[in-house]
Amino acid sequence: MSLKGVVAPIIRATGLAESLKYMRDKRNRDIQDFDQLETKIASLGLEKKVSSKRRVAVLPAAGAPGGLGDEALLRGLMAYCSKHEIEVAPIAVFPGDKWDMLPEAITTLPRSLDDWERFARDIQELDWVYIIGADIMDGGYGISNTALRIKVAYVANLLGIGATITGFSFNNSCARVLLDLFRKLSKKTAICLRDPFSKERFDHQTGLQATQVTDLAFLMPPDLEVLENRDYFCWINSVQEQGGKLLGLNICPHTAKSDYGKQDPQAMLNQIMLYEEAVVAFLERHPEYSVLLIPHDYRGILSDLNQSLILANRIARRLSKARVNVVDSWCKANEIKAIASLMNVVFTGRMHLAIASVSSGTPVACFTYQDKFEGLFQLLKLDMSLLAKVSESSPESLLAILEKLAGNEEGLRESIEQNATYVKNMTNTNFALMEEYFSEIEALA
Repeated sequence: MSLKGVVAPIIRATGLAESLKYMRDKRNRDIQDFDQLETKIASLGLEKKVSSKRRVAVLPAAGAPGGLGDEALLRGLMAYCSKHEIEVAPIAVFPGDKWDMLPEAITTLPRSLDDWERFARDIQELDWVYIIGADIMDGGYGISNTALRIKVAYVANLLGIGATITGFSFNNSCARVLLDLFRKLSKKTAICLRDPFSKERFDHQTGLQATQVTDLAFLMPPDLEVLENRDYFCWINSVQEQGGKLLGLNICPHTAKSDYGKQDPQAMLNQIMLYEEAVVAFLERHPEYSVLLIPHDYRGILSDLNQSLILANRIARRLSKARVNVVDSWCKANEIKAIASLMNVVFTGRMHLAIASVSSGTPVACFTYQDKFEGLFQLLKLDMSLLAKVSESSPESLLAILEKLAGNEEGLRESIEQNATYVKNMTNTNFALMEEYFSEIEALA
């Protein structure tokens, strides 16, 4: 019997046939939407209005308030725009969205075909559209979310407005419909990938040539001002004044999941115990070190914060309470970066805490998941042996990485410093196509 003859009955018996039909229909609808969008926008007779204002739209990766990673990306973009006197006009993901670092939104993301007319009129006087790519452009957080953002770039291009999808990660299992939609974008859209592995996957799967960049969060400046009255800031100063060193430590739910998106309390407990054994052993070997738990997400019952509080308590019961502390109050992303800058070394499962650390000169080691950190480390020329694989982790292997991280602090700092200009230039590449456009407009003026 042929393979098809074996598989077909299984598909029918399990109801997969209906699922596959839905996926094919959804793919066809998304592609048809693009064709209808082109007709609808053309019928409006709108023309791009060239101005000297240097005014750009920005579409966040998530609705407000998002996570600290979302905030870091927006603060990085705003830092660039402020420096280069570019006016930012936000696109709200949901009605009523308000970000602390952004002005009022000029429009809202469309949710229906008919709503694109309103959206087109709202953005027609802009010079450029920025779509924050982050980790949502491969369909990992829903195919519709990704398709919607590709449509924003497509509509901007139809109006004669350039667009940039800022540096994002890309996995090996992107839905075919999204690959088809990416191919519909014109050369007026810069598609940016934030690590070499993601760029290689994207180029191979789409047949396109994306732009290699680094993450916008590298541009976010730290903010120490708000921290000065926080208890843990005083604790940091106290440790340093006594000649002590600091290990910044992040524990997060992502690295405890075998199935991304599901939270297993037992897996969380196992991870806490793994960290406990490794960190206690490290602190026993290195009496000069204290540890600061740094949550990078406060959402959910099994959040970074709640796991950090549990882990800190378990460590304190075995060692002196004076040697362990937790950033237990809500912080902005730039405050977290300021904290990272005060650490001797950082170990984290959160990419944007790793970026906050490296971009402030602090050596970092990471728990890796979803192939996220390998590309980042390669791009930044960091030591790949400082990546811990969740599936292969043990207290002994984690301790070995902490030892290597702390033992080579100065060498790692020198390496980070040597690559600082390279990283900055790669991050600024997110803005290269837009800057080319502005230069052309200025030359014609």
